Amino acid sequence: MTVADGSAESAQASGQGARAVEQAINADHRGSVNGAAALSAVDLTLSFGQRAILSGVNVDVTRGAITALIGPTGSGKTTLLRTFNRMNDKVTG
Repeated sequence: MTVADGSAESAQASGQGARAVEQAINADHRGSVNGAAALSAVDLTLSFGQRAILSGVNVDVTRGAITALIGPTGSGKTTLLRTFNRMNDKVTG
């Protein structure tokens, strides 16, 4: 675990940790079933009225891979998941 204290050493250690996580994620994706995307979004944009909530989202969720969606409060994580589940679709009746 790296604790960032603003020093150059911490910044370097944080960068190494991020690269290690990226390499682990990429290795996991290569090991999945044919690398097929179970879910894919290309240039996804979601707006409520004139306000863009999600803009230009590109993501592939690989079949068989463990995927985490992380970010600060209010960054759109739940909105993205609701969009994937079509819970934001406009339904007329």
